[in-house]
Amino acid sequence: MVQELLAYNLKKHRKDAGLTQNTLAELCGVSSSFIAHVETMSCNVSIGFIEKVCRVLNIEPAGLFANKPAGEKAKDLPLS
Repeated sequence: MVQELLAYNLKKHRKDAGLTQNTLAELCGVSSSFIAHVETMSCNVSIGFIEKVCRVLNIEPAGLFANKPAGEKAKDLPLS
């Protein structure tokens, strides 16, 4: 559940900021495949990554764990 919220909200906030996975990865100092893995719930993240991505996206950490619309999943958001 928490991992799904993180995946959904990371992708949503990234898209809202107009960033690609590659650009977000560069700004956070991680690989684009790492961002893809987070958005597909294929890996766990550190608190350090959460702090970095929140700084880049200019959001509070709670924004990555906010409730999503019922029934929506990260994969339901458009690609890229």
